[in-house]
Amino acid sequence: MRFGGCVAIICVALMLSSCALSPAQPTVTATLAHKVSTPPPPSVTLTPFQAATPTAPSRSTPIVTETLAIFPSVTVFPSATPLPRKYVFPVQPAAVAQYSEGVTSHGYPAIDIFAPAGTEFVAVTRGTIEFVNYEDRWQPENDHPAFRSGLAVSLLGEDGWRYYGSHLSAIAEGIAPGVVVQAGQVLGYVGNSGNARNTPPHLHFGISRPTYAGDWVTRRGEIDPFPYLNGWLAGVDLTPQWP
Repeated sequence: MRFGGCVAIICVALMLSSCALSPAQPTVTATLAHKVSTPPPPSVTLTPFQAATPTAPSRSTPIVTETLAIFPSVTVFPSATPLPRKYVFPVQPAAVAQYSEGVTSHGYPAIDIFAPAGTEFVAVTRGTIEFVNYEDRWQPENDHPAFRSGLAVSLLGEDGWRYYGSHLSAIAEGIAPGVVVQAGQVLGYVGNSGNARNTPPHLHFGISRPTYAGDWVTRRGEIDPFPYLNGWLAGVDLTPQWP
């Protein structure tokens, strides 16, 4: 009887235990469901898109971009006034002048340019008048070499050379030492003064390095004018060179 009562008590205890556990199951399930629930999505703030400005990479060689340039057509009209020449032929008009390679009788480099009396002797280039002989003092009795030139003019060109013309028939008005003249400006007129008195009218033309106004020996001529006369006659601006 005592054994059966014990068994009955155990059975009752087991039933009560089973009953106590059954109501607790929903609570566990609810708790687990709360823990694994999905959180609400985070709020997102939208920022307007801005395109970045491209920056050229740093490099030693510059980047060259070829751009086709289109220019409007331009109509070029010839200038009514030609550019002034630096050198001109010393006798004008040059068509009436005659000369040849040197004159051996001079004993120094120079050329006689033959032209009718009164033909213009002009500055071959821009420069300053250095010397003027207004009076023909040559006399055949003494034949002083300093007076053989007769009427004469020497010009110090801006190119660094001295240009000399003698045996003139007259000196142009306004020509005097210190006067600045332009290429082609009249300095005097072809003649046969000095020791050319008994020869056809001509211009004794010489080129030399500047020395001093009274140096009649040097101003007669130091370099051959022939190639420069040919160039100026052809319209070429040819500057004399020391040989």
